[in-house]
Amino acid sequence: MEKRHGDKFYGKAYLTTDLTSSTPQQTPHNARPGKPRKNEVKTSEVSLQNIGTLRPVYRNFPLPVPLCSYASSPPLFFLPRKSGKTLPHSLFTSFHDFSRNNRAFPLIYLYIKINMTLHVFNPSHDEALAFGGSAYCPGAAARRMSEHLCDLPRWWMEEGDEILRLPPNGSLHGVRRPEWERVERVMPWGWDAHIVRLLQRLGAPDRLLPSPDDLERWRRLSSRQTTVLTLGNLRPRILNDHALAFMLPAESWWCRTIDEVHAAVERAGGRAFLKAPWSCSGRGVWIAGTPDDERALNRAAATLRHQGAVEVEPAYERIADLAMEYECSADGHLTFEGFSLFGTTPAGGYQGNVVAPQGEIAARIAAFGICSAGQLLTAQAVVAESLADILDGGYQGPLGVDMMLTPQGLHPCVEVNLRMTMGRVAIYQALAGQGAAE
Repeated sequence: MEKRHGDKFYGKAYLTTDLTSSTPQQTPHNARPGKPRKNEVKTSEVSLQNIGTLRPVYRNFPLPVPLCSYASSPPLFFLPRKSGKTLPHSLFTSFHDFSRNNRAFPLIYLYIKINMTLHVFNPSHDEALAFGGSAYCPGAAARRMSEHLCDLPRWWMEEGDEILRLPPNGSLHGVRRPEWERVERVMPWGWDAHIVRLLQRLGAPDRLLPSPDDLERWRRLSSRQTTVLTLGNLRPRILNDHALAFMLPAESWWCRTIDEVHAAVERAGGRAFLKAPWSCSGRGVWIAGTPDDERALNRAAATLRHQGAVEVEPAYERIADLAMEYECSADGHLTFEGFSLFGTTPAGGYQGNVVAPQGEIAARIAAFGICSAGQLLTAQAVVAESLADILDGGYQGPLGVDMMLTPQGLHPCVEVNLRMTMGRVAIYQALAGQGAAE
């Protein structure tokens, strides 16, 4: 028997134990005792001690009853052929009592996810991109976030998926190795050389990991140069299309020398935001108050030495921060997932997201009077087209485009994040809240 969950395969296994006997009994669901149904199941002995280590999620039963309370001897499992010989740790069960020959047998159905996704929350991703290599050590803030929010993927993972929890100290001592034969794909917060190296140390096969060429391409596309190029695509379109007049024809400049930085600040009107190629949550962003701001230029010179470039952006007046969340397919097509609205500090540091249904988020954004809900949908389509041209099929996965409302209009691309984002998490949380209410 099979069960489908999206495109996932589940095999069905049976467990019965005679409460009046010390010998495991054959389930009556098999036509012949001792013989599994053809091409469906095979037997595998599992010790009672192993059962105690499982993490079942109970379905259709009023109380969470420990499996081992129904067995006084090692039980007999019939596992689907695709599952291999190991009993997986992700189970969800239902319970049914029936009688046979005047004796009660408990029957437990185990739906075992074969091709699961393994999720990893690695908030140090942007720092690892800036470092550029696998021998990176996460900073204290990233380690604390990794420890406190390690279960964050529960908001978007499917039933039967698992989370790999990495210790905050960076050591893999004591970390349980995943059952790689059951893993169809790995989904970290973001891909970088550091997380790939950690997964390799845990025995991850090459089929689940990006190649060095993929990592280098994603690192390049994850830099703020993608923002500069996207704005370059958008600007002439906004200027030449009256229907896009609600959007700000914003621009920024990619500088590789301190002289280019100085000239760009002058071009921005003498006051600008300077940004490192790789950073997140407002870190790596600072203000140049004048073209000759010595402190800002010294920091720019240091960033040029370490990361090779600096983005210079005019200091637009900020009314509100928002983002548009997408999923990028293998063919380069961007699918819109939703809007997000978040708060930031005056320096651009991330503070938190609004968790609300999409209709309410769009209404809140429109309430600022800069653009309507319909214009927001127009903007997301235009931004998706322009960004897809820049990515050119070189990235697959979740991404977010940060924007902001200004008195002059909607700034269409403040930053592009080629990874999972807190805005996407807020969308999942709102959906979960709606489901619970229903």
